[in-house]
Amino acid sequence: NGAGSDDTFAKLMRVNAWVRGERPAFRLKDRGVWRTWTWVEAYQETRALAQGLAELGIARGDRVAIAGANRPKLYWAITAAQMLGAIPVPLYADAVADEIAAVLEIAGAKMIVAQDQEQVDKMMSILPRLPAVTHLLYEEPRGLDDYDDPRLAALDEVMARGRKSLQDPEFDKALTATLEAGRGSDPSVILFTSGTTGRSKGVVLTAERCIAAARDTSTFDNLTDRDEVLAYLPLAWVGDHYLN
Repeated sequence: NGAGSDDTFAKLMRVNAWVRGERPAFRLKDRGVWRTWTWVEAYQETRALAQGLAELGIARGDRVAIAGANRPKLYWAITAAQMLGAIPVPLYADAVADEIAAVLEIAGAKMIVAQDQEQVDKMMSILPRLPAVTHLLYEEPRGLDDYDDPRLAALDEVMARGRKSLQDPEFDKALTATLEAGRGSDPSVILFTSGTTGRSKGVVLTAERCIAAARDTSTFDNLTDRDEVLAYLPLAWVGDHYLN
């Protein structure tokens, strides 16, 4: 197709599903129990989410904000956006609402993916300042049963709709074509500086540069595909983006 087979993170995820399919890709300790997803499972879940986002109107060039902790579904939301050619904008989970509003205004976010009620509450308080936001998705439903806003939807429901659509070969083929249309020179992510020395600034990074940094770091630290990495940096930090 003219593009490198591994010049975007979405393509790399597909390669890992092909090469390391049944090996562990993500682990999460949930209520004291470890849950594991293989590379095949993680890739399938990411495709389901990407299809669900596409059906909500997310397309190439759109910005998708992600707020929360280091959780598999939030990482999949980042890669799902990239799979569509959209640009993820990870946020600092502990940022106050006014700081988040300023960042999302600059980024021009069309959608927000939030981890839980705490993050949803912050986003709901600033939505009047963000007319471009069409949907606010949440991962953890606890405490959100009584919320009534047409823009609010459960991430699991969006993934379920996407999973169902991908049973149709035409949808499956179209999503694959969108993934393959991505280029290493495309914007991969917008990361905002911490703002400790002035107003937070958005930095646009390309996929090929992030992947090159990840490979250089892995080589320097002698990391292999048999090592396990603990995701502890904030989603909005560059090291977390290219290493996790």
